[in-house]
Amino acid sequence: MKWIIALTFAFGTLGCGAATSAGAACKLDNECQIGQTCNNTFPGGFCSKGCLQEGSTDECPQGTICAQVTLGARYCAVICTEQSQCRDSYRCNGITASSTKACQP
Repeated sequence: MKWIIALTFAFGTLGCGAATSAGAACKLDNECQIGQTCNNTFPGGFCSKGCLQEGSTDECPQGTICAQVTLGARYCAVICTEQSQCRDSYRCNGITASSTKACQP
């Protein structure tokens, strides 16, 4: 009986597919982790969530920081220290009110 439950869980998990983390490419919201959405206005899509305080990590998933990505819109963006850590079409730029950089479209 235990092995049936284990197999059911394993196949069920594999069938669902893993949600991607903040900053990852996406096409649909369900490809992003819970609490994040897929923003298709950015190149290749962008899993993230909105935030209010630019330069703060308090509202964002681990490894991300609140950044003004477009005029008036702030999203949790992946923290970086150099360009090679960012996806194609994204730049490792400084964040206002912070000494931290993040990958931004």
